[in-house]
Amino acid sequence: IVFSLHKQDDKIYATNSLSTKIILADTAALTELDKTPDEIREKSVVVFNSWDAHRLRLKKGDLDITVDKDPEGNWHFEDAAKAEADRSKVESFIRRVEGLEAAGFIDSPAGLAAYGLEAPQLEIAVWTKDNDKETEFRVLVGREEPETNQVVLKNPDLEHLFRVDSAFLADVPKEAADWK
Repeated sequence: IVFSLHKQDDKIYATNSLSTKIILADTAALTELDKTPDEIREKSVVVFNSWDAHRLRLKKGDLDITVDKDPEGNWHFEDAAKAEADRSKVESFIRRVEGLEAAGFIDSPAGLAAYGLEAPQLEIAVWTKDNDKETEFRVLVGREEPETNQVVLKNPDLEHLFRVDSAFLADVPKEAADWK
């Protein structure tokens, strides 16, 4: 299908190769066409709604934390004690993951080892449930670049890598007790 747009005065006319009609289009359609591919590219590392999250797992070295949300909205560690986790801290972290946005991209990376992603320093997994459909969202955290205050992230579902502000790493607990 080929779309044709024509601007005359302050009006935009549009048609496509499958139609014999010409319509008067909204001018907002053309403002998006003036942007570069990087300006309209999806910058979110993962796309989910934090309020649908019901499980979170963090894995960093020897630290392996999994928390689950109960029907009342409270978070509990997935361990023998099922201790309650600090709801505010867990949900704040999930929102931080939801809000991770690229400051830059690495398309067609030559190898993950060059970015510290062959053995990531941190693995984050968030599970959401929407209408009984469960989905897992994963983020792998590579090497931090102190000179730019950025870290390289990988969404395993995507081919490219993301350069993201590393400030969110301060919210990663050092031990499970940090979320109690």
